Amino acid sequence: LVEDITGGDWDKNKQLADQTFQKLETAEAKPATKYSLEQYAKFEIALYESAEAKAYLFTERGITYDTARKLHFGFCQNLETLNKKFKDDLKPIADNGWILMPAVDGDDVICIEGRSMVEKEFVRKTGMEGTCLFGLNFIDWSEPVYLVEGKFDQAMFIQAGFRAVSLPNATANLTPKMRDMLMSASVVILAGDNDGGAGTNRMVKLWNEFQERTFRLVWPDGKKDANQTFLETCKRDIECFRKLVD
Repeated sequence: LVEDITGGDWDKNKQLADQTFQKLETAEAKPATKYSLEQYAKFEIALYESAEAKAYLFTERGITYDTARKLHFGFCQNLETLNKKFKDDLKPIADNGWILMPAVDGDDVICIEGRSMVEKEFVRKTGMEGTCLFGLNFIDWSEPVYLVEGKFDQAMFIQAGFRAVSLPNATANLTPKMRDMLMSASVVILAGDNDGGAGTNRMVKLWNEFQERTFRLVWPDGKKDANQTFLETCKRDIECFRKLVD
């Protein structure tokens, strides 16, 4: 099947893919929790009121508060605010601040991911959508969309004036619905991690699958991703990053 659906253009094979995966999508499952943007707004207000969180985004990642607002980034001080229960090994950093990054679909927040401000740790809010694209509202049929696999990388593209969406992670499988959404853009540019491992493999695999109207961007000078390229190659110059991507 994989050989069949990757051997031709996307439009020609879409019907086969839909038929194959239909049962997986229609299987009975407990409805995922959703929040309205109005309900989620308390976390956005918390980010606005936290000088420490805004400083972390700008100092450590080069992300401005204006960009964070466009992506509805939020903040909570303690991980327990996001999930009452979490792994024991997260307890030492649970109260050290978490940047919240939501997946928004229309007026609904369908997934929330928390990123520790002191360690490279990610936590998803339980009960919400498990596999989804972050940044659906940035997809437009008339413009190219860049696909990355990190929310901070997505933020760099948004900050530079591009349209971008993020995979949930490097190993997540795209559902037929997610693929349709991506292919609704005029062009898809795969700009994920070039780490020689899971990130690179994911981008190459998607490139082989999509084929039509799809291109792959490879980061220069051994840089892993958009955020590292912006910080180290472009020295935080957003115009340099924009020109480099073009």
